[in-house]
Amino acid sequence: MSEQVLLPPLYMPLPAAMHPEVDRISARSRQWISKYGLGSPEKIEANNIGEAACLTLPLTPEPITQIYCDVANFAVVLDDLALGGLGGGEGLLRYLPSYICRVRYTCAVPGARLLDADNPIEAPWIDLAQRLHAGSSSALAMQFADALQVWMVAMLAEETGEVNDVNSYLGQRIGGVGNSAAEALLAIGAGLGPDQRMTPAFRALSDAASALTVIDNDLVSYGKETTEGKPASRNLIHLLQEQRGLDFQAALDETVDIHDRMMGLFVRLRDQEYTAASPAMRQYLTGLGHIIRGSWDYYWRESTHRYQGADRVMADGGFADAPVGHGRLDEPAISWWWDQLKNHTDVAEGEGGRDA
Repeated sequence: MSEQVLLPPLYMPLPAAMHPEVDRISARSRQWISKYGLGSPEKIEANNIGEAACLTLPLTPEPITQIYCDVANFAVVLDDLALGGLGGGEGLLRYLPSYICRVRYTCAVPGARLLDADNPIEAPWIDLAQRLHAGSSSALAMQFADALQVWMVAMLAEETGEVNDVNSYLGQRIGGVGNSAAEALLAIGAGLGPDQRMTPAFRALSDAASALTVIDNDLVSYGKETTEGKPASRNLIHLLQEQRGLDFQAALDETVDIHDRMMGLFVRLRDQEYTAASPAMRQYLTGLGHIIRGSWDYYWRESTHRYQGADRVMADGGFADAPVGHGRLDEPAISWWWDQLKNHTDVAEGEGGRDA
């Protein structure tokens, strides 16, 4: 019989939303991934990626959310297959750097002919690149190409890299659960160029959104990763236990504290930047909140089973009205986020805020 662990309530002052065309987007994506012969229809259905994409990007134009749904569906199928067709082990490691570079350049230049149209793990990127360029400018498509590379490199680092402390973990894992790609598509949907997203404040907001979804993923998947014997570097709770000698409950409480401090920062900084932002940037800021909340809601969907373990099942403890922790986190990889606040006081951080 599996052990059930009730998570402490999390600070999550962000509204939930679902794309109105979720059924149509989901059905098209299942049909699209199936034509490449990747994964069983039953497994694709069980992964429920259509709802994940539509919770994450609920307000973007339908073609943009469709691209994200297809990218996420493809990435999950590859993860489930463990890229077994590539030979695994050292052969896999030799293949992936070239694969990542060729995927990235194809998304930037669809006619580059760097991917094999007859290879089922390469051909989907050709189609995705063509669709992306058909619906946006080359400059905007380049944002997605770069973001996709960040995501794939983060995934590779997760499998092969060594993480010795929390600071390294946060620096390497930002963007590692697909958020960089989602944020790029969110910007494309809003018509934002890269220069508009590269100010320190907006970089901090994007990084915080990514980090929050990574931590939320760690909270829900801890039981599964324990069951599967994954290394400590794959999960913040494990890492805190190993690095700081904490027992499970103390490490869980510390993880929730880190989450809530980040969320408090995100809400304050978002509200600060929202006031003077353009309509397109306001759309982007609102969308970042949906990425965070939508990811969390997907992790806990009753129809989503990929994050739960057989021996230890994490249970949703609901949401708190206020964060358990306040103030700056001292890890150098992220402490600069707090420098973007015009008011540096650390009292009542994140409480209240606009419901956007």
